[in-house]
Amino acid sequence: MERLRASLKQPHVHLADEHQFFTKAEVFVSDGPGKLLVLADFDMTLTKYYVNGERGCTSHGVIENSQLMPEIYRQKALVLRKKYGPIEISKDFPQDQRIKAMEEWWAKSHDLLVELKMTRDTVREIVGRANIALRSGCDEVFALLESRDVPLIIFSAGLAVIHSYNKGRFGEQFRTVFDEVKCRTNVLLIGDSMGDPKMINGLQTVDNVIRIGFLNAKVDELLPTYLKMFDIVLTQDSNMEVVHELLCTVLKTLL
Repeated sequence: MERLRASLKQPHVHLADEHQFFTKAEVFVSDGPGKLLVLADFDMTLTKYYVNGERGCTSHGVIENSQLMPEIYRQKALVLRKKYGPIEISKDFPQDQRIKAMEEWWAKSHDLLVELKMTRDTVREIVGRANIALRSGCDEVFALLESRDVPLIIFSAGLAVIHSYNKGRFGEQFRTVFDEVKCRTNVLLIGDSMGDPKMINGLQTVDNVIRIGFLNAKVDELLPTYLKMFDIVLTQDSNMEVVHELLCTVLKTLL
């Protein structure tokens, strides 16, 4: 646990309750890889908040910000983002109102894309030019999980029927997937929004959960709230070092 403890002492790492975290981590270690499941958000969790000195794209933003898209589309998409974006990260809206607003945003954004009748080739070209990148260390985390046969379920708020505040309900709809991992009762959950802890909804049996959250903006304002939702909060657009160290400890893998 010493390498893990050292990684947690960095200034961008914030622990909600050190004793509680290590108590759960010790259970994860004792139970081993056969009991472990990883749930992760995609946008601004597995991907970087800043890329090449600029705000990185979300899955939708890859298309919304592309110069290959018609100007009229980008203008309409920007209007929607300015309206709904602040609601997504605000702590002042009741959960039911926030969910309703996010569903409206997704539906209207999707309608804009449908009107364009895009082809797969266009999407490939747009993605190839996009200002989006995985966080440093993702490759190592993915490889480690694969080597120990630990499932990773990625929830995306991109071009699908899911956004950051309906992940709980989305999870409940995919019981077939969750049925396949029902024996894995120790869950590592990784997210970046206040709705991400609900990704766990839909799992039949959960004994222990370690929640790691990336806080990418409004740190002074939101850190106290995030520390109530996550066991560890990572600021400063952190890499995946803490996640990797935790997994190496749990899976008893030498670096």
